[in-house]
Amino acid sequence: MFYFQGGCVVCWGLTPEDHKEILEQVKNFQVKPVDIPQSETMDFGFVQGHSHIRDDVIFLDRQEDESEMQRQQLAFSYGLHQSVKLAYLEDKIGAQIKSAKDIQERLVDKRKWLTDTKTKNTVNRMLSNLLSIRASLNLHSDLLGTPELFWDHPELEKFFSQIVRNLEISPRIAIVNKRLDESGLVLDLLKTELSTNHSSRLEVLIIWLITIEVILAIAPYIHA
Repeated sequence: MFYFQGGCVVCWGLTPEDHKEILEQVKNFQVKPVDIPQSETMDFGFVQGHSHIRDDVIFLDRQEDESEMQRQQLAFSYGLHQSVKLAYLEDKIGAQIKSAKDIQERLVDKRKWLTDTKTKNTVNRMLSNLLSIRASLNLHSDLLGTPELFWDHPELEKFFSQIVRNLEISPRIAIVNKRLDESGLVLDLLKTELSTNHSSRLEVLIIWLITIEVILAIAPYIHA
């Protein structure tokens, strides 16, 4: 069993009941828990020969001593850990895109909704959330590159590389970044539309105020 910074636990060979019990225990130490926990499952077995992944199954070399086998399990676990963290970000960006789509549809059905202050606040909050997701993915995350462990133990990196390829970590990161770009563009357009509509309303209001002022100014002369 391996614990990773960020709240991920990777268990090997535990029953579902044992796994559930472990997760209940670590709840006492959690900080800022996610709304919906993520999970990743892979089968594993043993072979005579080198450890590897085939057909989505991890095979461990039964000839290795216990210490070396645990090191190899740790290397594979790093990939599972990355996949779970990435799945969480994938769900977050998916929810953001759905919210942006809902706003677009409401704007089409009801243009006056553009004047709703709540709408403006929602768009600004969604833009802030996108920046947070991008930072989690590209700046404050161990999803990119190779973990430092493998700098000191390069013989384990091949196992990490295998599971990263198997779980398609790099293509998934590229897709998330693309979806972030597209969602950000949509929200920027919505924000521009909201600002433009607000400016137009102010211009109309100013024109009416000027008109009223002119009428009030010439009213005495008309009466005379």
